[in-house]
Amino acid sequence: MSEFNNTPDLRRRRTLKLLTSALVSLIFEKPVSQITVKELVEKAEIARTTFYQNCLDMDDFIDRITDKILFEYLIKAKEAVQHFDNPMSKEGVLAHNLVYFNHIAENADFYRAMLSINGPSSFRNKMLSIGSDWVTSLYKSGISADLASNIANPKYTSRYDLNLIINAAVAMQIVTVEFWVRHDMNYSIEYLANYQTDFCMSLGSLSFPV
Repeated sequence: MSEFNNTPDLRRRRTLKLLTSALVSLIFEKPVSQITVKELVEKAEIARTTFYQNCLDMDDFIDRITDKILFEYLIKAKEAVQHFDNPMSKEGVLAHNLVYFNHIAENADFYRAMLSINGPSSFRNKMLSIGSDWVTSLYKSGISADLASNIANPKYTSRYDLNLIINAAVAMQIVTVEFWVRHDMNYSIEYLANYQTDFCMSLGSLSFPV
C-alpha cells in the first residue's frame, strides 16, 4: 500500500531526473534561453503533457531543479556542522567544505552546464545568494568565540564590512567550482576543501562591525 502511495512522487522524481539530464545535454549545445520545451521533452523522451504536469514552463522548471540541487547541498552542509559548538572553527569550516566539494563532484555535469556561458545567469546568482546567507548565519553564530579578541584589539580596524567580505568569499568559491569542473576536476576534493578553509580562516584576522 505504501509503495502505491509513493508512486506519484517516485514518478515525479524520475521525470525531474530525466528532464535535468536532458537540460544539461542541451546546454552543452546551445544557450539555455534558446532551448524549448519541445526540444527538452524530446531529449528526455517523455511526453509534453508530462512536463506540464510537473512544471509551468521552462523558467519554472529551471527554478525547481536549481532549488532542488541547492537544497540537497544545504541539508548535507547543516548535517556536517551541527556537531560543532562553533561551526566557524577550522574543523567546522573544513567539514563544511568537504561536503561542499563532494556535492559538486557528485553533480559535476550539472554544475559544469549551469555555470557555463550557456547556462542561466540566475543559477550563479542563486548560488551566491544562498551561499552568502548560509555563511553569514554561521559566521555570526561563531563570531563571539573566534573574533571577540580581534574586535577588542585596537591594532585591528573595523573598516571591513562583513557582508562584503562574505559575498566576496562565496563568489571566489563559485569561481573555484567553475574552474574545477571546466578543467576535468584536476584537484582533489581534499585539496580544495583545505584551500578554501585556509582562505576562510584568514578572514579571522579581520575585525568586523557587529
